Formats: sequence, structure tokens, C-alpha cells
Amino acid sequence: MATNAKQTNIFAQHMQFKGTFRNYQQRVLDNSHTYLADKRLHIVAAPGSGKTTLGIELITRLGNPCLILTPSITIREQWGARIACSFLNENETASDWISSTIKAPLPITTITYQALHSAYTRFHGPLLEDTDTDTDDIVGSTAPDNGMSANDAGTEDVDYSDFDLIKTIRDAGIRTICLDEAHHLRSEWWKVLEQVIKELSDDITLICLTATPPYDSTPAQWKRYIDLCGPIDEEIFTPELVKANNLCPHQDYVYFNYPTQEELDTVRSFRQNIKEVFDFLTEDGELLSAIRSHKGLSAEKEYSEFFLDRPAYFSSILIYLNAHNVPLSGYLRNLIAAKGKLPNLTPDWMEILMQGFLYDDTESYENSEELREKLLDYLKQHRCIVRKKVTLGEDDSIRKMLLSSKGKLNSIIDITKAEAKSLGTSLRELILCDYIKKEYMSAIGDPNRSIEDNGVLPIFERLRRENMDDIKLGVLCGSVVIIPDSAIGALEYLFVENNTSGKFTPLGDTGYQQVTISGNKSLVVKLITALFEDGQMQIMIGTKSLLGEGWDSPCINTLILASFVGSFMLSNQMRGRAIRVSSKDPDKISNIWHLVCVDDEGQSSDYEMLKRRFESFLGVGYDSDRIENGLERLSVIREPFTQANIASMNGEMLALAANRSALKEKWNRAFMVSGKNMAVEEVTELEPAASAPGFVLGSAIAKLVMYFVLVLILILIWTSMKKAGLSFLAFIAFAALLLFVFKTLRIGNKVLMLSSPKKRMQAIGNALLKTLKQTGYITSHDAKVQTKVTGRGNTSTCLTGGTAREKSDFAKALGELFAEIDNPRYLLFAKTLNPLSVFSCMSVPECLGTKKENAQALHGHLQKILGTYELVYTRTPEGRRKLLKARTHCLTGRSRSRTTRKKQVHRDYK
Repeated sequence: MATNAKQTNIFAQHMQFKGTFRNYQQRVLDNSHTYLADKRLHIVAAPGSGKTTLGIELITRLGNPCLILTPSITIREQWGARIACSFLNENETASDWISSTIKAPLPITTITYQALHSAYTRFHGPLLEDTDTDTDDIVGSTAPDNGMSANDAGTEDVDYSDFDLIKTIRDAGIRTICLDEAHHLRSEWWKVLEQVIKELSDDITLICLTATPPYDSTPAQWKRYIDLCGPIDEEIFTPELVKANNLCPHQDYVYFNYPTQEELDTVRSFRQNIKEVFDFLTEDGELLSAIRSHKGLSAEKEYSEFFLDRPAYFSSILIYLNAHNVPLSGYLRNLIAAKGKLPNLTPDWMEILMQGFLYDDTESYENSEELREKLLDYLKQHRCIVRKKVTLGEDDSIRKMLLSSKGKLNSIIDITKAEAKSLGTSLRELILCDYIKKEYMSAIGDPNRSIEDNGVLPIFERLRRENMDDIKLGVLCGSVVIIPDSAIGALEYLFVENNTSGKFTPLGDTGYQQVTISGNKSLVVKLITALFEDGQMQIMIGTKSLLGEGWDSPCINTLILASFVGSFMLSNQMRGRAIRVSSKDPDKISNIWHLVCVDDEGQSSDYEMLKRRFESFLGVGYDSDRIENGLERLSVIREPFTQANIASMNGEMLALAANRSALKEKWNRAFMVSGKNMAVEEVTELEPAASAPGFVLGSAIAKLVMYFVLVLILILIWTSMKKAGLSFLAFIAFAALLLFVFKTLRIGNKVLMLSSPKKRMQAIGNALLKTLKQTGYITSHDAKVQTKVTGRGNTSTCLTGGTAREKSDFAKALGELFAEIDNPRYLLFAKTLNPLSVFSCMSVPECLGTKKENAQALHGHLQKILGTYELVYTRTPEGRRKLLKARTHCLTGRSRSRTTRKKQVHRDYK
């Protein structure tokens, strides 16, 4: 049916929320009208925040027929159930209002993203169920399309061969589309979603809800996500839920391990191989001659556009030539602004260079075909080429080996024994793994079989052999279920209650039984979870695909993430399993354990990945009462990662984890610090070296000295003229003296403003805020810039007051100002480039770079503080050359890695 903007709300007399909205839900609802001005509402809501309830209320307020898209059948059914039990009036029938098929749409139609893809592509056939396999749920994932989400528990046959999806949506009058966890899409599903939204964009309002934005996706994937969903309007953060007693107090801990000797031998062999290859390439005279023949070295200006698109490759050529003492032209040196101080040649730079020489830029080298073939053979023999990609850094197979290091098995044992000692039979521990490892089934109960692997069954058997008093284990996977003998009676009772049956197979004399239960997977999960909740098992071991998204067991008070494969989003969902409140344990406090393998050189891809993921985890620090994100809040962690240091850190982690009461007190103190109304601020932190003033402070001091000298000279001239009776000249000298006294005071104030990192960032933040207000991006009168120096010596800047979107826009703009130079429309370019300072060249933020007058406004405000800058439009030939210089400056310098974005909880003074 046709609809218009003024139509009657179709839900008004039929649906109404039967409960009371929580404070943070009400906040979003109160601001929703403002957020919906662009017909996009994008809400990030932590697990347990009532995201589904919030989404339904927004749908009913909009008052139009709605299509809800979900990542799985399980979640699709949860939406329907929530609408029926929490919103639909008692005299209404759910089947009149809610449909789960797009072929028969009703006022609210809930379908999966896969069903949308099938309908749009007119698919005919079965939608097959996934098993316990691993998929990466990231925006545009290229995982093979073998059916629905790993969490779905059913199979559906569909026939859309003669179905017109877009016409059906329009004929049904659907004007609202709600996307639940839109990033949980494989590549083909994502493309179809984008196309459907594009075709309907003039007619629909989009509501986007997620607990786990794809923060660890690539920049391109993140842009694609934001382009569809719009900027994040509001976030409901975990600390808010803890304070409201909707989530329990919790803490993250990291347990480190060294690889096994076998793994170390593999790593050392790989390193030796890389060293030999690097040395060979470095010393190869033919390669040096070939690199010197690059056409861009003799036709620099003609190749500037080519190098602009490949700044890392351009830098690698210059670094390689510099390492061999090959003179570089003045033009090239000026272009990179390195003043003769290029970085050392490393395997990483050599990898970039060889990728260009062997594959990506072959036509730029003269007479090099024979050498290229020789080097290709050499690198392939040394396993340094994978699918036409040169790899001289960490090999993917090495990374995966260490991610799943067998040494982590000992970490799991140590943690579990400590938690069992601390909690006894109150322990409810969940261990999530990547794989079942069915080949270890025969090892259960066989003391002669060594267990040195990660997986559900190896972990089960190792823990079983520990003989922990009164601690019972359970296994829950799609194809393997194990319970203790003592739980048989309770399970048989559940069989009767649920009108089902099962078969028990003893696992030798271990005291455990393998169970086969009649019924679908969801029933199996329900029954075994009930045993776990009842205390029949204290430790549950399962695969992430079965126990990740959609599964709930509020009793969990210890989570060990032994799952090493997959995206941040999946790990955050698993983490959410442990922090839900439990009516059976109102004082529940949860420990969440992350496992990290460190090699013998103190390197760890585990740790680097964990650092990225912790950017989204807000929690209380170990040694402070501040709530913030980032791994830095776990202050026990300290480099270097020597064996002695690791042993010490692990011991401290176990001791902290055992003191749950102290953790609860720490959360309470943090809430007192944040006040009645807490606000989560996005802050930009600069390390001291990154905020080095360079020319900025130097030029200001030079001007101050010059003006001071001029003032002294004018005083002498004025007094001399006055004594000589030359009153007119004395008057002119006095006027000039006043002018330069005023200028001296102004420049003196400027020197004070730039004299410390805190004052510099405060001034820059104020300039940016003035610009954003002037250009209409921030309209709140109470918005102010707050800058402080952290305990780590970093300078932290954020916007206080204002709306959530204004805070986000300010943080994004400030971050872009200091971010690595990519391809901005406008650049702020200093006269002198300091490779260690972020002030040397800065991008005009994207929101201000779309219009010249906005970029000029920022340029004018910053020049009053920082001195002379050139505003460069990068879409001209000269501007492109300046952009290449800026991008290469960022690559050869180190300032950008010293700039970070964080989130912190502060008192909201509104």
C-alpha cells in the first residue's frame, strides 16, 4: 500500500511496551527525532542493554510497516518472540502482525540477511545449516557461502525463482528497515543489501543496531559499513549497564605463554630462512643495478603521480638506494623531507620493494626480465612467495601456529586450577575453542596418550586428569556431548520434561558419559545448559560456533577465550556471555581470560591483535579507578616479554583474579568518580614525542625575541627624540612603541600557549571547535574542549558537553587532523617538516575538506596559534606533489604511530 510522511501510525492502538525503559534506553528514544533527520539511526548497544526492545520501540514510533533483517534464524525468532510478549496488546494475534517470510509480508516482517540475498537473486533450493566450522563475520567476508550463520539450528527450503523483492517491499508499504548486526555478512549478502537499500533509499528510514561494530575491519570495510548505516548516533556502553545492575562487574586478564620447543624450532628456522633471503637480496649487485634503472629516478616529475599512489613503494626504493650509498637527487630528497635521515633497510621495506620489482611495477625497470625470473625461483624455493605475494615478515602459517600454540593448553590448566581453588563448586567456567579435535576421543581415559594440542577434547582430557576435587566437566559441541556420571539422573529427568530421550555411552572408567540426544541442536543446547546452570558441571567446554552468538547462560562467572580464530565481533559476543547478571547469583563477578603466546624474541601477533580488540572494551583499570578502553588499563602488563617477566605477570594476574571483592569495590569507586550522570568521551592521545613543537614553538620564540628587541630600540628612540624636543617624531616613536608592545604581549601569550603539550593541544582543540561551530557541525552551546596529561605522560583531548554525535564528530575530526596522511582534499603544510612531530603536515578533516571556505576557516584559526601554514588543495599537479611529500614524510617518520584514540568515562556535568 502507498504511504506518505503524514500517515497514521499503524502500531499506535495495537502495540505498546509493557515494561519501563531503562535510563540509557530512554536517552536514545528522547534524542531519536534529532538523529533521524538524515533518515538513518545508528545505535551501538552493549550486550545486555535491551537492544532488541529499543529497536522495536523505534519501529513502533515511526509507525510504518517494517522489514527487520537478522544474521540468523535464531535471532530472527527472538525478534518475533519479543514483539509478541513485550509489545503486542493482549487482544491481538501475533500471526496478524508478524511474518517471518518476505513472500507474505505483514506490518512487521523479520527475515535473515541470507533470505534477503536469496529473494533478490531469485534463488531456488535449500538454505543449508553450518556445522562446527569457522567463519569470519566481517563486513564483506569472502568466506564460502555454505548456508546460514553457524548459530542457526534449522534448514529451510526456498523458491524465489519468480519473486520480485523490490516490488514486494514497495507494495507492502514498507518504509522502515531495521538492520540487526549488519556487519555479520558474507560478501555476496553485503552486496545485495547495499543494492536493495540503494534502490529503496528515497522511500525508507534505516535503523541500524549492533553490539559489535566492525572496529577491527580494514579502513575500506569500515567506510563501507558507515556509508550504509550512517555515523554512529549513540552508544550504550558496558559501564552504564554495570552501574544499572544490568551487567555484572567484571575484569579482563591476560595470561602469557611461551611456545613449545617444537614451535620455537619452527619459528627459528623460519627466521633464519628470512635472514638468508634478506642478506642475499641486499648483497645482490644485479638487483642494485636493476633498482637504479627505475624510470622514476630519472624522470621524477613525470613519475610523481605514480609514486603518489604508492608512497610505501616509493619510500622502499629510496631506502634501498640509500642503504647502498647511492646518491639521490635534490628533488627526491626534498620530496621525502628526510634531510638525509632515511630509515634503515629492513625485511619489511625489502618486501615492499620486491613486490613492486617482481609483480606490481615490472615495466618501470629496464632489462630486468632475466633477473626477475631468477629471483622469483629463488624466493619460491625459500617459501617467500605466497599466491604472488612476497612475504619477508611473519608468515601466515607461523602466525596461525602461534595463535593456536600448544603452550596455551598449559595456560588453560593454570587458570582453571586457580579459579577452582578460588570459587570451589560455585565455579561456572566456560572455555570456548575453535575446534573439537575428534581424533582425541580415543585418548580420553588412556594415560599413555600424551595431550599436547588445543581443542575441546584435548582440553577436556587434560583437565580431567588434574582430578580437581568436586569439579565436574562437560562438553557441548554440535557432534560431541559429554557429561559426568553424576549428572545422568538430572538429564534423564529433563528428557521426561521435554518429551525426548537419549543414549549414554560410558567413556571407560573416567566417570564421564558421551551422550546422544534425540532432537534438534537447539534442544540439545537447552538441556545441557540447564545441567550447567544447575551445577551438575562446573566447567563447560565448547566450540565458539555453537556457544557464541545467540546462546546464553547467565551463570558463567569465568570465561577462557581459547578461541584464537575469527574477528573481533565474535570475540566480543563471546565475552558478552560472561558478563550477564544472574538471578541465581546476584553478587556475581566475572573474570574473562585472554591467552597470548610470545616468542623467544618477545614478539607476539596475539598481543598485537589483543591490543586492537581492547580498543572496544571499556573497563576499570588495575591500578586506577578510571574506566577506559585500551590494553593499557591492564597495568600489570609490561615489556619486554622475557620468561621471567611473563612468569611474574602471570602470577600477578592470578592474584588479582582471585580477589573478586576488591574488583567490585573498584567498580563502585569508579562510579563515584564518574558521578551520577556518567559520560563516555572519545579522546585523542598524543605521546610526548609526537607533540614535539618543532618549528611551531621555535618560530614563536624567535618572534618574541625580535619584538622585544624592537621594543627596546623604540624606547631608546622615543626617549632620545623627547629629550631633543622633537615632539612630533617622539609621538610617532611612542605610537610605534605601543604597537610593538601590544604585539610583544600577543606573541608572549602565544609562546605561553605553545609552551607545553597540554596547552598546545588545548589551543588546537579550541581552534577546531571554533571551526566546527562556525561551519554548523556543532551547535551545542555547552560544548567545550578538555585537555589533560595522563599518568603515562600522554596528552589527552576530548569534547565535553554537546551531543553524542557532536562528540564523535569532534573526535573524528581531531583524529583525522593528526592521522596518517592518506588522500585528503586539503593539507595544512608547514614550512619545515619534522619527522617526529604531527604538526609538520596535517590533513584537513573530511567534514571540513568538502568546501574550500570550511578548509580556509580551519586554516585561519590554526594559523593564529601555530604560525604560518600553507593550505594546499591536493587536486592540482602541484598539490599532488605536496601530497606525495606529506605521505612519504609520514611513512619515513614515526609520529603517526604515537597518536591514539581512546574512550574514557567522565562525569557529565549537564
